[in-house]
Amino acid sequence: MHQATESEKQFIQAHIDDDVRQLALKSSLAQGMNWSWVLQQIAARQQLRRKIPSWYSIDGLQFGASLALEQCSSEQTARYKHALLDGSHPVLTPQGHPVRRLADLTGGLGVDCAFMSEGRTAVLYVEAQDELAALATHNFDCLGLTAIVAKRGQAEGILAAHKGRPEWDVVFLDPARRSRSGNKVFALEDCTPDVRTMMPQLFGFAHAVLLKLSPMLDVTHALRALPQTGAVHIVSVDGECKELLLELNPNQSFRPEEVPIHCVDLSSQGDLQTLTCTRLYEQQHALQWATAPSTYMYEPNASCLKAGAFALLSERFSVQKLHVNSHLFTADQPVRNFPGRSFKVVDVQPYHLKSLRKAWPTLKQANLATRNFPLSVAEIRKQLRLAEGGTQYLFATTLSDGSKVLVLCEKLT
Repeated sequence: MHQATESEKQFIQAHIDDDVRQLALKSSLAQGMNWSWVLQQIAARQQLRRKIPSWYSIDGLQFGASLALEQCSSEQTARYKHALLDGSHPVLTPQGHPVRRLADLTGGLGVDCAFMSEGRTAVLYVEAQDELAALATHNFDCLGLTAIVAKRGQAEGILAAHKGRPEWDVVFLDPARRSRSGNKVFALEDCTPDVRTMMPQLFGFAHAVLLKLSPMLDVTHALRALPQTGAVHIVSVDGECKELLLELNPNQSFRPEEVPIHCVDLSSQGDLQTLTCTRLYEQQHALQWATAPSTYMYEPNASCLKAGAFALLSERFSVQKLHVNSHLFTADQPVRNFPGRSFKVVDVQPYHLKSLRKAWPTLKQANLATRNFPLSVAEIRKQLRLAEGGTQYLFATTLSDGSKVLVLCEKLT
């Protein structure tokens, strides 16, 4: 691992806000520095400021290839995983005590391990790639995380070497979601390691498992493939689905359709929206349907959409769905604490260009989204000569009778 010189440290600090692509063209500034490493650290620091802000001001942290930092957890999702270990989640902590001994067998850059280590008496970090392991170990020292013991190796080897009773309270795994050719994968059988084949060894190593999977993975498929799952967390940040977390315990007693699915939406401002559903509830309860948008319209957050918690949303918040595939809801009255975005409906018009221009002659700018609509956002913007942005919102969608409409709204939350 590179030992930074004083001039390199000063240069990084002086150019921390520069465009790295433009800076790379000015190699004459290198003056004996490890130029590629310096550029790499500037780019990493810029990512760090956005993704893990509490680390940004820590001196001495080092990072390698940008892909590792791009793929690592954000600070919000890492802190959420830390909260799962506080003793209030009976699948991970059946005795109701906070996790004391934690093992991370797919450590990567160590972001999840670092945040989850807070409050633990013993933490094991394992990583197969030498560069990542060296960087993580160095950064743990910079962060003062003395409880973490780092080992280089593969999860399979660590499990094979373990003998006797479970030594750890919880083991965390984040299987690599890249094929040998570098392409993204998300199916359980395509990830490395394949956790489906490791369950007996994992439960001989730890009492419970916390598994991080791709947000692209189908929840029903995951529940069928991993019957030890006792809880699912679909975690979004600022409206974008980021992670699928599974709590596994060999003694859990839920059928797949009974497993609680926690829909979690975190924001950069620290807000939290949660809703818990089950597949069984969705199977047993009917949706309420609307014939047209009413006074208010509601768009579920990304986690609720991923979970398909539509019957629960309809029942709990007294909202009606516009169409089986549109995933927009409406109500006559304002709804408090709806898990998603809320809008006041200004007008609804059929999607006919002449009538739209006549109905909204002054509309030149709007935030446009399509929900179950045959045209793309770009196509609609071109047809309506509509600029992006502004304070008004347009939804192009399909109603329950199949008609295509534009819903003009003002955002409430």
